[in-house]
Amino acid sequence: MMGIGTNRKPAKKRIRRRLQTPADVRKYLAKIMYEVEIGDIDPVKGGRIAYMANILIRSMQEDFQQNQFAPLLMRMKELEKKRIKGIL
Repeated sequence: MMGIGTNRKPAKKRIRRRLQTPADVRKYLAKIMYEVEIGDIDPVKGGRIAYMANILIRSMQEDFQQNQFAPLLMRMKELEKKRIKGIL
């Protein structure tokens, strides 16, 4: 029997997903698209999940780019210091 103010649906078991790479996120998005298509997930909820997943992918790509360029920037600074020392 439900008491006052307890008209909530029972909580579903949550599944933890490890979305560590853009490939993981793309697979997850494909799964969400399929579930929206067959009616397992509400399209509004699917759209919200897709929006957040796209933000996650962009942040992963930004981190990747920063990690790729950091050593190059350090090397450029070293070369600039050597060039300046050579002039003085």
